[in-house]
Order: sequence, then structure tokens, then C-alpha cells
Amino acid sequence: MSKIDASGSAVDQDESSLVGVPGSVVTDLRSRSRVIPAEFTFVDIGTAVQRDRIAAVFEPLLWGVLTIYTENDEYTMDCRPQEAPVFVRDKDIDYLWSFDIDFYAPYPYWRRGQERSFDGGIGTSVIRSKTINRTPVKITYQAGDSGMLQINGAQMTISNTHSKAITINTEDLTVIDSDGNSVYDIIDIATYPIEDMVMNYGDNEILISGSVPVIRWHELARSFF
Repeated sequence: MSKIDASGSAVDQDESSLVGVPGSVVTDLRSRSRVIPAEFTFVDIGTAVQRDRIAAVFEPLLWGVLTIYTENDEYTMDCRPQEAPVFVRDKDIDYLWSFDIDFYAPYPYWRRGQERSFDGGIGTSVIRSKTINRTPVKITYQAGDSGMLQINGAQMTISNTHSKAITINTEDLTVIDSDGNSVYDIIDIATYPIEDMVMNYGDNEILISGSVPVIRWHELARSFF
């Protein structure tokens, strides 16, 4: 890779104008999916095999993980190429080839470093995180476990009567067992929508009673440095 533009993602907003009132009122903010343009250069080894292999890697129908290594950390993002690469020979150095790729990422945030996890005991704990606000989490209860979980005020009660571990994903709003089956019925009482069970930048208060789940999340960032 010779160049990549990984600047911060844009935000859409819903707004409405009120009669007789100047300006407008913003009712909702949403981060857009993003496109990351990148340029690549490689040395031609004298056969088309190398270009065929590169084209196979950057197949637009295949999803993959884009990884950026910096001096400070590792950043990853799920994405796919928008189009197949078009190879262009350098006009001055005939053994150099280049191509451009636009990576499409529906979820616009970079995952920074390794996944974090918390499986502290019953009671109240405070976890400090450097993530963006409203970072989704994955909550795993083992087979037969039940209890109450509260994250930053959002609360739900779990009764896992199934014979398998279950995971609640607050990004895609799924509740599945270890075989991939949907088991949404394990949530007995949810005083908040499950998408409100999130981590924020700074201190996060976690309250647990009953069985202790494992809570996992990646610290997310709009851009890397």
C-alpha cells in the first residue's frame, strides 16, 4: 500500500424548522457508512499470475478485514472493495504496476487494539475506556445462568434456561446460543432497549447481580493516529 485516506467519518443529521423560530432543531445524529480510498504499487515479476492473485484478494464479493499498524496501536475495520482492481503499468518504470481500491465499510469505526473483556464479580464496578460513546458490547451468559445486568443505567434481567451459552450483541441486536440459533426469549425484562447496553468514553458503571456474564467490546475510534 502506498497511500490511504482514513480520515474521520461523516455524520448525517435529522432536523426540522419551526414556524416563527429562526434556524432549525436537530432531532437525530447518525454516523454514515464510509469509503476508504487506497493506492497500491507492486513490482511485476514477469507473469500475470501475480496480478491474478491480487485480483482474487480484492474480489468485490468478498468481505475482509482492513488492518492498519501505527506506532501506537493496531486498527481494524470490516470492509470490501467496491470494484475489482484495474492494473496500470508505470510509464517511467515498466516493472512497476499500480491500482486503486475504494474499501466500503458499512460500520464506520476503527477497532483499536485487541478486544477488551470484563467478568468482574457481583456488585458495582467502574471500567474506564478510551472508546467512543455508545460502543456496542457482546454479553455472554453460560448455560443455565440468570441474573440482572446494568451498564451505565441501562438494565435487563436474563434467564438462560437453555442448555447452551448465549450471547447478546448490542451492535446487530441479536441474541444467539453457541450453535447460532436465535434465543431472544432469554431476556425476561429489559427496562431499556438492548442497543442502550453500551460502553462510553471515560468511566462506565457496571452493576451485576446473580450470575456473572462476560462482557466484551472493542475500543472504537473514528480515525487512527
